[in-house]
Amino acid sequence: MPQYRTRTTCRPALPCTALALGAVLAACGPDAPSGNGSNLPGAEQRENARLTLTELFRTDESVALTAVQGVDVDSRGQLYIGDWGNPAVIVLSPEGRMVRRIGGKGQGPGEFANISGVQVLPGDSLQVYDVQQDRLTVFAPGGDEVAYTVDMSAEGGIAHGVQRVPGTDRLVAVYRRPFDSRESSGADAGRSDVVRVLTVGRQTVRDSLLVYPSPEALVLRAAGAVSVTGNPFGRQAIVRVGSDGRVYHAYTDTLAVRVTTLDGKSAGGFTLRNDAPQVTDEDVARAVTALGPRGARFRSAVEEAAPRTWPAMRTFVMDDRGRAWIGLPSAEGQPSEWLVYQADGRFVGSAQLPAGSTVMRVAGSRLIALYTDELDVPRLVAYRVDDAR
Repeated sequence: MPQYRTRTTCRPALPCTALALGAVLAACGPDAPSGNGSNLPGAEQRENARLTLTELFRTDESVALTAVQGVDVDSRGQLYIGDWGNPAVIVLSPEGRMVRRIGGKGQGPGEFANISGVQVLPGDSLQVYDVQQDRLTVFAPGGDEVAYTVDMSAEGGIAHGVQRVPGTDRLVAVYRRPFDSRESSGADAGRSDVVRVLTVGRQTVRDSLLVYPSPEALVLRAAGAVSVTGNPFGRQAIVRVGSDGRVYHAYTDTLAVRVTTLDGKSAGGFTLRNDAPQVTDEDVARAVTALGPRGARFRSAVEEAAPRTWPAMRTFVMDDRGRAWIGLPSAEGQPSEWLVYQADGRFVGSAQLPAGSTVMRVAGSRLIALYTDELDVPRLVAYRVDDAR
């Protein structure tokens, strides 16, 4: 997350991802799934359960991407891409060809500053969230006509992620208090994110479905200004709304997925036992280099924040069959491995993607992944997913 700098109240220049919505609770927190958990499948078991991925297409230079925050698929197989640096939703054909753009830059109806999430709703209407404008926009199916908008602003916080519960008027939103240069460094600790359930009419259904510490960030305060950047080793909380209308959430310091109903009741989940990889001096050096011009200023903060081990998972996504795809951490230049689990903890299989790939969406038999090519340009790749051999 790039630095932002202000002398009043900070708003984020870029969310860590649409997928990373907060910092972790303790690994043995009270909301962890019950039971001791099962062992992570061994390398041989994962290899024997490998899902076959057949590449269907990859985007080329005609689809300019910067920082993809969300991808969804409609009933015809068209892709809708929410990209932070594009003030319009990019629409691709099922074969990956550019079809059109929805919206444009601005503050009026159907216009955006920074798109931070897209979701195709039943009937193929399109929901788009702009975190900079605190505004949710819903487009009528198949066109650029704005059906309605929802003001997501709230006292004391910004909605950093908004997801619709399928087939309902319910919204699941994650609110976070922005950094304020007028505060002291003591205010940087103990910050919490709150997951709220609202209607599209902005009625509160549940004010605090989940509460957890805000993302671990690197913060520098000087001369009445505050500079913030994401902690490259920071553990995150991830919140997903499943196709069954329940909320799935995970803390990346453990391989555990919790399930919560919209009325706040625990609905199970699962935990896997696994040893996370060590953080090396080379990892720390790469993290500083990745910060670019900010690296020199944040170097000491990065070194101080570096933990002994990496988080146990990178992220996870829910497919439209109610299965969790869990991304395991991998060494630099090594393939990206993803484990697939049913919501009750039954192991389905594993998938292996090129180094640096992140699964963005799995719909039907198609998997959409994001990766960065050899020229450091973001690309989307679509695969057909076949059962394990």
